Amino acid sequence: MARLSYIKVLAALVRFDEADPLITEYLKRHPHEFEALYFDGVVERGLGHYAEAASVLRQAVVLKPDHVQANYNLGFVLMRLGKPAEALPHLQKALQLDPNFDDARFQLVFALRALGRQEESREQLKIFTEAKQKDANLNAAGVKGNQANADLQAGDAQKAVDLYREALANDPKNARTHYDLALALDRLGDYAGERATLQDAMRLDPKLAPVYNQLGFLQLKAGQAADAESNFKTAITLDPQYAEAQSNLGVLYGQQGNPAEAERLFIEATENNTQYSQGFANLGLIQASQGRFSEAARALAHAVQLDANNTAVLTAYGMVLQRLEHASEALAPFRKVAELQPKSPEAHLNLGNALADAHDWPQAIAQLKQAIQLCGSCSALPQLHKELGLIYYHSGDLKDGRAELLVARKEAPEDDEVTRSLRLLQGSGKATK
Repeated sequence: MARLSYIKVLAALVRFDEADPLITEYLKRHPHEFEALYFDGVVERGLGHYAEAASVLRQAVVLKPDHVQANYNLGFVLMRLGKPAEALPHLQKALQLDPNFDDARFQLVFALRALGRQEESREQLKIFTEAKQKDANLNAAGVKGNQANADLQAGDAQKAVDLYREALANDPKNARTHYDLALALDRLGDYAGERATLQDAMRLDPKLAPVYNQLGFLQLKAGQAADAESNFKTAITLDPQYAEAQSNLGVLYGQQGNPAEAERLFIEATENNTQYSQGFANLGLIQASQGRFSEAARALAHAVQLDANNTAVLTAYGMVLQRLEHASEALAPFRKVAELQPKSPEAHLNLGNALADAHDWPQAIAQLKQAIQLCGSCSALPQLHKELGLIYYHSGDLKDGRAELLVARKEAPEDDEVTRSLRLLQGSGKATK
């Protein structure tokens, strides 16, 4: 068997001169073995010994009449020997067994033409030409689709959309490309276009699980809970280990006040895909919502390990660590968020509060001042002044604390916490005199 395997490799590499003595010797020892006869025919054909090839291939076809390649090769060498009438049934058999066998169809065109069956020959040529054009279109679509995937990954969603549409012009029935286009449209915020494209993909391939998951995700964001649940469940039925769909269904159940079922789904998602960061993040969040902060911290730590630049997960992890009163440990995730989002007032606010928990008052104050500067006139401005005022107060700077809280009260006079804090500061001020 090792010798025959080596002969197959040589034939595949078109090294027929080297294969010839080996297959001849093998055939002498196995004169009635199909593979010995078939590969001897292949080698003889490759060497241009068409009569010898026809002889052994006829024997091979007798042993295995439904072997596609044996029929094709026999038809091919018979055409080279000028015997189209004998070649015809073998070429037809090869096409019957494999209707997409273009090489067999091409030889059939010439066999029919040689037999004077011109109309049939033209019909087969038309089928062959259309198949080749389809292949060319599919190849072009594949090239454009691959480029679109790269552009989407690089963040150029509009270019990706344009290329996906060009790919679909060449291959309009490709459900996967419709799905990829939908994801690119999602990045552009074209949710109506995304929904329509997902429905196109669903019609083309009703068993493509990611389509149902993405449509469910859209419906979840739109508040269409029943439709979203149905699509998530369909995705899971089609792919029982589809972690993302399980996680999304868990999010829905969490929103509906069913934390036990949500947690079960998050656990399944993380078991089915141990590299799925969002599954671990969702698991940590549902555990935190139930006050199980130690468990939540473990799940969120794993999520951060898998995706170290996910600012939402880093922020959640830091807040859970704060709830556990692990002030020094909470600093690292909040610092990372501030590095990743240097222009985010919220990132500097969270880092400032974490620094205050660690009693690093100068750095905490610096972070809150930076948050206020970045905020400008944003809606969070009163909150930022209040937080800075409280940090001043806890650091012992009552004067600056009072000043910041007065600014906060001016910006948000209805905030009762600011009023209470000012009264506390006034009381502290009298006590120090």
